[in-house]
Amino acid sequence: MKIILVSNNLQIGGMQRVTSRLGREWAKSHAVITVIYDTSDQAYEAGGRLLDFKLPIPYGIPKPKKLWLMAARITRTVRLILREKPDRMVGIGEDASFILIIAGLVTGTLGRVIPSVRVSPDDYIPPRTRNRMRMLYRLPRKVVAVSGGVKSVLESWGLPRVVFMPNAAPAVVNKTFPPPPVKKTLPRYILAVGRLHKQKGFDLLLNAYAALPDEAPPLVILGDGDERAALTALIKTYGLKNRVLMPGRTTNVGAWYQHAEMFVFSSRFEGWPNVIPEAMAHGCPVVSFACPTGPDEIIQHGKNGLLVKNGDVTGLAKAMATMLDDSKLRQRLATAGKTRAADFAIDRIAHQWLK
Repeated sequence: MKIILVSNNLQIGGMQRVTSRLGREWAKSHAVITVIYDTSDQAYEAGGRLLDFKLPIPYGIPKPKKLWLMAARITRTVRLILREKPDRMVGIGEDASFILIIAGLVTGTLGRVIPSVRVSPDDYIPPRTRNRMRMLYRLPRKVVAVSGGVKSVLESWGLPRVVFMPNAAPAVVNKTFPPPPVKKTLPRYILAVGRLHKQKGFDLLLNAYAALPDEAPPLVILGDGDERAALTALIKTYGLKNRVLMPGRTTNVGAWYQHAEMFVFSSRFEGWPNVIPEAMAHGCPVVSFACPTGPDEIIQHGKNGLLVKNGDVTGLAKAMATMLDDSKLRQRLATAGKTRAADFAIDRIAHQWLK
């Protein structure tokens, strides 16, 4: 089978990790062409042959220039489809999916196009983009939603033929990673991972963490973004300067998961939070807000993790304290979490896509 897989870029991010994982898995037994529009800051390996259209659309450019670049993307994609004659064309996110749908209409190959929605539409996608989705996503044979919650939103718009397909997690990890570089100074720590962005709710996490006793393990927040200065100021306001560490991005997240007391997920909204099954796969027990969408589809409260009402800072602090105080609970949830993470193994998810 020949597959064209399209994503805006392969920079650090959840959609980009999905593009890399799917493409590399499919490339084991199929001919894969991964198409992106911008190779700058590439963080993940592409599956199969990487084709860079070199057509980035910077934020804030004038509308005529943006329309010209969109037309150029469509033209290049049409030529690619006519030349390669793919059996499947998968769009990861709206930028890629819109292009593929239009190119599929032009080339008469719309039946081979599979667009996918990776985020919570009502929370993350602007109204104009939602309107385009309502119009264009009626046309393909199938639309993939990254969670049951996203599927419900799309169906409430009247879209037919929506299929739920979760993101793939890394394989369940049974080896022991060397400890992260701060392990000697932080024998125990609580972990959070993600872009430093308001969506990720790290301000709420800091509020909850400030309610824990002073002897609680330090909090480590891995990631970077435009909220760093605001979060640093909040750490100072809460008097947590010596208890919270923000070391930035790292390529060795597995070691941090494996040696943490727990992983805490505090997002205000998501599509499908990759980091939850990733933490589970590494044997790290999880505490999470039940935000829309995804966490309550991954976690069964009390069985393989702890769920807290979305935005409930007091409840998050109590759940963290419960986890810290009960080593048997942590071990039980870690074991059950590994079992749950296996449900999202890449070979299983990649096969479901092609079915």
